Amino acid sequence: LSYNKGAMVLEMLRFKMGDTAFYQALRNYLADPNLAYDYAVTTDLKAHLEAVYGQSLTEFFNDWVYNQGYPIYTITAQNWGIGQVKIIVNQTQSHSSVSFFEMPLEIRLTSAGGLTHDVVVNHTSNAQEFIVPVPFVVTGVTFDPNKHIISRNNVATLANESFDLEQTISVYPNPTTNELHIM
Repeated sequence: LSYNKGAMVLEMLRFKMGDTAFYQALRNYLADPNLAYDYAVTTDLKAHLEAVYGQSLTEFFNDWVYNQGYPIYTITAQNWGIGQVKIIVNQTQSHSSVSFFEMPLEIRLTSAGGLTHDVVVNHTSNAQEFIVPVPFVVTGVTFDPNKHIISRNNVATLANESFDLEQTISVYPNPTTNELHIM
């Protein structure tokens, strides 16, 4: 990680910010007359990235640049009714210096016929659940198919539980006249 980490962190920033904002920030950084023929430090790059991105990147830099380790993801996808998939994302850390790595995550869903549908979820807490639309019944799941994230030993599985509306929602009393409970 130590030698390749710098390049991967830049790739992660590009993925997080998007190509347009990322490359504009780099152009601004390289054209900054205050940095020309002088020393530049990480905070100088961060300031240029934040100026274009319009949001703080402090959490990102604290997690991925200044502290140690990497996340280990466990992804579970489950067909969830017609045209939807429920994705649960869990994370453990390889080092205690970071309590949680926040990052958008790319997940590829696959059909029996080989069709693919990529979704990006904004992972901000452990055991986070996402319900996303998908144009087919999912038969496979792949985590980070384009290798945007520093991580290791990840597991992505398709749950075989089927979604049953009758087991999930109960309506009572039935019949009713004045009051209806939905749970």
